[in-house]
Amino acid sequence: MHTRTRTEHLPVTVESPCTAPPNHTFSVIAPIELPQIFKAWGPLPGVTGVSGQNGAWDQAGRSRVVRFTDGGTARESLVEYTPPHSFAYEITEFTNTLRHAVQSIRGEWTITPNGRHSTVRWTYGFRPVPRRAWLLRTTVVPLWRRYAHRALALAVHAAETPQPPRPTNDGAQILR
Repeated sequence: MHTRTRTEHLPVTVESPCTAPPNHTFSVIAPIELPQIFKAWGPLPGVTGVSGQNGAWDQAGRSRVVRFTDGGTARESLVEYTPPHSFAYEITEFTNTLRHAVQSIRGEWTITPNGRHSTVRWTYGFRPVPRRAWLLRTTVVPLWRRYAHRALALAVHAAETPQPPRPTNDGAQILR
């Protein structure tokens, strides 16, 4: 008889081509404003913003509180950051209804070269609350797969959209 361990993650992986080169794709997606890509859909909440971020989102050890459209929050911690290839984070301390089914989530974005372009892969691994894996497998994971495709498409679109120049402190402009 096969038994599942408590550390089992239920992964959802989505992937998309991106017409931007890998360095640019990474530089747009890694620090992206979460409300830009995480929109409420069906029973899944969107993200309204973050608070308490301890520095730029550019190195392992950074953390922040993610605020959801349903009023809930969760703690997100950056656990890996390897520009321009990948970054990974863990999400814990859910205060919304996900707390009943999800103990933690590990997300990982990987950007790989595809000629002059990129391939963007995002894996979201749900770690269920004990005895709730069935709920995640049958309800949350199928819904999340659709939600993830939508969020990935928005992230790729942001990477493919020309960015306006940003002013610097000395009045010059930095092109992205």
